Amino acid sequence: MTADQYYERGAAKKDREDYAGAYQDLTMAIRLDPKHYKAYSKRCAVLINSRRDEEALPDCERALAINPRYFRALYNRGLIRKENGDPAGALRDFNQALKINPRYGLAYLARGRMRAVSGDERGALSDFTRAIETSDREYCTVCAYQERGDLRLKVREFAGAEADYTYVLDQYPRDASVLMGRGVARFGLGKSDAGRQDLLKAAQLRRQAGDEAFSALILELLRKLEGAPKLQVQV
Repeated sequence: MTADQYYERGAAKKDREDYAGAYQDLTMAIRLDPKHYKAYSKRCAVLINSRRDEEALPDCERALAINPRYFRALYNRGLIRKENGDPAGALRDFNQALKINPRYGLAYLARGRMRAVSGDERGALSDFTRAIETSDREYCTVCAYQERGDLRLKVREFAGAEADYTYVLDQYPRDASVLMGRGVARFGLGKSDAGRQDLLKAAQLRRQAGDEAFSALILELLRKLEGAPKLQVQV
């Protein structure tokens, strides 16, 4: 097998979450071609997913030493820097990755999460929207819809939050957290009956999963919403 063949097989194993197999194949690709920057970057991603950040960073650096414009390696290094408590470095990497490839959905998602935490809500909403528009990965799209819904709920854009949560629930109808978010958004829109149904279903799902504490919390939230004055809606 050639280095590229090992790389392709390793990438496929990573997508199947066979991280041990992926690591072996990508290592073989690197042995056959020590300048295979994509293999270094992909192995970096495998190590990140395996919670081995200290080993992952050198692979990112090697990939970027060979090809400084490889946006996937910049994104991976940004993830590591974020986890290591270097938000400024992470943001530089995400910005650079997007400068090189303005249609890289994962980098928009990661930057949006950082902006949301820092209080830049409008910037985060813009990034989540761009992630939805550009991502070619389903999990990235679903995450962006859910996190945009969470942020829209926070800033009281209830109609947008309801629409985002509905998209996620079309894919994952038994997600109690998303049902809870949509229920609150519907109360904000004055759709009390629909909101009540969402919250009751969310509580039931958590009870069935054995999480009585979360179920009780959802029911307590429902009682508060039913007893509160109508939420002010921001369009």
